[in-house]
Amino acid sequence: MRFLKLVYYTIKQTHSKWSLAFEIGMFALISANTLWEVYHNPQQGTASLPMSVPFVLLSLYLGFSIVAIFGGITASKQDLDFVFATPVDPRAVHLAKVLSASIDLALFYFIVSFPVMALNFSPVGLLFYLATWLSLSFTSAFAVLTASYLSSRLARVFYVGILPALVLLLLVAPEMSPFRGLYYPSPLHALEAIMLTVAYLATAPYKRIEEVATNAYGILAKEQALRLGGRGERPQALPKTFWGVIWHTSVNAVVDVYYTSPEGSIVRREKSFNVLKTFMPISAAAAAVYAFLSTAHITSGVDLSIAGFIVVNFLLLFVFSALHQAVAHERLWISVLSGGLKYLRYRMAARTIITALLLVPWIAVFLAQSAVFPPSAFLAVVLASAALVAPSATWLMASVKPPPQIRELEIPITTPKLSLWNILQLLAALLYYSFSLSPYALAVVAYFLKLEFLWQIALIDAAVVLSLSAAFFYVVVLSERGAPLWSWAVSKLSENGYV
Repeated sequence: MRFLKLVYYTIKQTHSKWSLAFEIGMFALISANTLWEVYHNPQQGTASLPMSVPFVLLSLYLGFSIVAIFGGITASKQDLDFVFATPVDPRAVHLAKVLSASIDLALFYFIVSFPVMALNFSPVGLLFYLATWLSLSFTSAFAVLTASYLSSRLARVFYVGILPALVLLLLVAPEMSPFRGLYYPSPLHALEAIMLTVAYLATAPYKRIEEVATNAYGILAKEQALRLGGRGERPQALPKTFWGVIWHTSVNAVVDVYYTSPEGSIVRREKSFNVLKTFMPISAAAAAVYAFLSTAHITSGVDLSIAGFIVVNFLLLFVFSALHQAVAHERLWISVLSGGLKYLRYRMAARTIITALLLVPWIAVFLAQSAVFPPSAFLAVVLASAALVAPSATWLMASVKPPPQIRELEIPITTPKLSLWNILQLLAALLYYSFSLSPYALAVVAYFLKLEFLWQIALIDAAVVLSLSAAFFYVVVLSERGAPLWSWAVSKLSENGYV
């Protein structure tokens, strides 16, 4: 009973009542609609697994893997203070956080699997589906939230990398993957999912979780003492020009590295890295791999259109997510001391340049691919628009309901909370996705149906997308007309506790 109260408290801390109402409503709506269709059309035959599903799941898990491998320990100041002030087992707190995070993942899995599974509906199959669905939802959340406590980067890769590897089995050996049980329920797949959950629970680093929960301030303060004593990484000298300072602080980021000291305790060390030097080679290499695979293994235009669409959505997801989370590191007092509008305009210009440079390899690949599949050129338009819009738009959208600010000791001041506004932000991003991808959709239809007039409409639509994106960038970043907008955004951040 005490543990259930802890779970209830954690869910209240991480979800607003409106976000929970939205998720419950989505569960009910999808269930009712799917079962209604099955009831009125019982003879639908055997459903086949859409090929887009493995790629969607893989995108999700790759994102999770990056967060778990490179992110810091998943605890906020509010979490740490709660553990200190309450006589509760840190392992129970961790499991409660996992169960809370499982709600969101369960909704995602339900959306991408239940309508397909229901076409093969049977009461017994539904039981096996529920066992697989609940087990994979819990396991996914547990792996991501637990991997960050491992001190070895290699151990993190292995710990969280099992899940995307199992998703890849859907493409090469689907019968061996427990994820197949989300679409074709069976006792074997349900057992695989349950055993996977048991394996993660059995191998979790509970001692490290307890140490971080009970001595987090000691771990973090020890690293600060190391830096002050001169044995840590020394900060680089800042440039002398205002733009130089903005560029330096934008292109250089800090990542937390956790390792085990000779005494056996966890120690945190901050390491700075250059975003461009780190991610430009990764972006270029990934673009080159995509170019090779699309040339050597994808021959039909239909497959090229689907592959390009999935890759661009994956890129947009990472761009918007990374830029949105970067707001948590902002310091409003800097903008006040340096002239708010000038600081924010320079910051957005730096974010725009960095985003554009990271997307250049992909833009080049899609332009080159257009020689074989002409609609691919419109994917380059999507990425060019994202480079102009996303850096500023994410900052402005986040200002209304921002992620918790990261302050002293590099931990968030409060626990991140899913609210209805966050869902509206997601819907706004989806509207932008639809707007920027509309020229590509028109071009694909025009290409396959050989409709010249529709191709001309796609060209006009692409020009409109680029023009409006450039106009947004000019008004918000280059022109002083954006001053009222930035003043409003700073006020909203201040209202949400940013300093």
